[in-house]
Amino acid sequence: AEPPRWQPPGWSVLPSSPVWVEFVRGGQRVKLLELGGKRAWVVGRSAQQADITMPHESVSRQHAALVHAMQAKGGGPSVHIVDLGSVKGTYLETGEGQGWRRLQPNTPATLVAGGKVRLGDSSTLLLLLASPPPAEPPP
Repeated sequence: AEPPRWQPPGWSVLPSSPVWVEFVRGGQRVKLLELGGKRAWVVGRSAQQADITMPHESVSRQHAALVHAMQAKGGGPSVHIVDLGSVKGTYLETGEGQGWRRLQPNTPATLVAGGKVRLGDSSTLLLLLASPPPAEPPP
């Protein structure tokens, strides 16, 4: 039987402005998503249980969640990453020279603009963008 779908915490909110996340593999953008319209987005391997699917053997069915919180004083987005008890772990790199650190399960960590998230051993990284991406030029 499939485990029940993860539910967002009580402190989560709908974002009041668009929040963009880029998926990067080998320095190349593979996907760009606007995380609007919901309080939280589950990332995982299962198309049935995750909002954002990452088909990689080291990614759990419901691996991690991106959760919107009340905005910071500056008015920018406040996004948290929560490891949902994944087998291979969720790793955060804030760009402050501290390298990757594994998150404690079910403990929200703030995702800063430019911060990167890695799920398990997947080579695809999630990157929180500070501002909406420029439109792709027409071909």
